[in-house]
Amino acid sequence: HFFEATQWLQGEQEDGAMNYYGFAHPVRAFIAHQDITYDPIDIDGFEFKAWLDEARAKVPFANQLSQLNQLDSHDTARFLTLVNGDEKKMKIALALLMTYVGAPCIYYGSEVGLEGSFDPDNRRCFPWHLV
Repeated sequence: HFFEATQWLQGEQEDGAMNYYGFAHPVRAFIAHQDITYDPIDIDGFEFKAWLDEARAKVPFANQLSQLNQLDSHDTARFLTLVNGDEKKMKIALALLMTYVGAPCIYYGSEVGLEGSFDPDNRRCFPWHLV
């Protein structure tokens, strides 16, 4: 669900969802300084933590464990592009992705630094020559 899916994550309908609302959007806001429509946004560490805490508080812990966390996908511009190729910011975002509650998901190509803006540019062919 691209927007808040907590109504379906109360233990009776869905086990988990693509966690845009509770992970991807706050990480994008904090690190890339862009909101869900790619407009500028500036949040500090306290606001970032509050966003994550608020989203988690709406979902039972068992469902939090099933949330699919990602930085980018077929629906969004690639995160490395959003941070203008800044590898340090990308590594911070990846550290959050790998350590946050839920299941981390790496969109194909991100593991080799594939960039891409809005659809269809975010769906570039995998650069096999880099592996």
